Amino acid sequence: MSRPREIAHTLLGILFWALIGVMWLALIRRNGVSWGAALSSTEMIAAIALFASVVMVLWIRHNLRIYETKGPRKGRPTAQPRTDVDRLGRTLVWDDGHEASLRSSYVVVELVGDVKRYGPAGREV
Repeated sequence: MSRPREIAHTLLGILFWALIGVMWLALIRRNGVSWGAALSSTEMIAAIALFASVVMVLWIRHNLRIYETKGPRKGRPTAQPRTDVDRLGRTLVWDDGHEASLRSSYVVVELVGDVKRYGPAGREV
């Protein structure tokens, strides 16, 4: 994230928390709520923030352990994608071949039953 964007997000967060505080103070001053209720709400928000922080720290530690075990990423996997079936097990048919479809800017996909056919743009569907 860019630095100006981080600053804007931080300022926006502070602004909204200050707005919540001002609204609570206005409610307390109008005797609409007791100090006990305001304190109880503050405790609940603090407990939720603490829980979220603990979960975040545990998740970071988990990811660091994975990094220590596997090491840094070395790029994308070298395995070639399957071009004979899709993820649902349907048969794939390439009219001009898989490589030609990858180079093409526009490919027509036709699904008939359990067969998915890929072809050039001018083909009749």
